[in-house]
Amino acid sequence: MKITRELLNDYRRNKSTIPFLEAELRASAEEVVSDTVKDYRSGFPHTRVITGVGTDQYDKCRARLRKKRQQVAAVDSWIESIEDDRTRMVFDLFYRQGRTWRAIAASIGYSGNEDYPRVVIRDRYLKSRKIR
Repeated sequence: MKITRELLNDYRRNKSTIPFLEAELRASAEEVVSDTVKDYRSGFPHTRVITGVGTDQYDKCRARLRKKRQQVAAVDSWIESIEDDRTRMVFDLFYRQGRTWRAIAASIGYSGNEDYPRVVIRDRYLKSRKIR
């Protein structure tokens, strides 16, 4: 999967959405759906009730969950593949751990300049990799 700014920006939201989709998937797997049909096998119409699991909602939720897991895994492996330790740490702190730029700047020794990790480290790295 190709890493884009949009994928990076959606990373935190995707990661936080996964537990809700898993819960929705469990709930829709337990949901029983019923429908009525006309049965003409005897020559006269008889109303029959058919019950089963709602597969439409389950399949849609499972597909969304699979897509979000793939996107999160792609960003995780991409962050792990960054060779420079400081750059990898900045990406890890911001995307994976959800820290603010102020906290990241303080943790790498630039406590008075929160723009440094964002502009000099992250943006410069993304620009050098032509990630738009």
